[in-house]
Amino acid sequence: MRNELGLSNTHKNCVTSLYLPYSEGLEGLPLKEQATTYRQLIKEQRSPDAVRSAANSQIGMSDRLDSLETLAEKKEMLSFFDDLCINTFVVSYLVRSRCRNAETLWNPSTCTAAATEGSS
Repeated sequence: MRNELGLSNTHKNCVTSLYLPYSEGLEGLPLKEQATTYRQLIKEQRSPDAVRSAANSQIGMSDRLDSLETLAEKKEMLSFFDDLCINTFVVSYLVRSRCRNAETLWNPSTCTAAATEGSS
């Protein structure tokens, strides 16, 4: 996210998530077509415009929270998270430049991820 925002040397936390939905339709595709679909989704979500939009959404929510006076108001604003259910897996992946040659050892088929209903 730092590079896409033009802030590669910032000390700020610039972490975001990519959404890679999995469906029965996608499951039925050959692995090569699944990979192509996911690569396209990643490319779209990493575009500078998409990253700026996501960052602006985060900034807007933070600004709105900061404008509220009481803890009760802040809790009410964030209450939409209470019933939010994202049935997915979360996988953390270190970029190649930080893994050196270790990325050749990573095999998605042996990757384990903790997933529970409602986790994101």
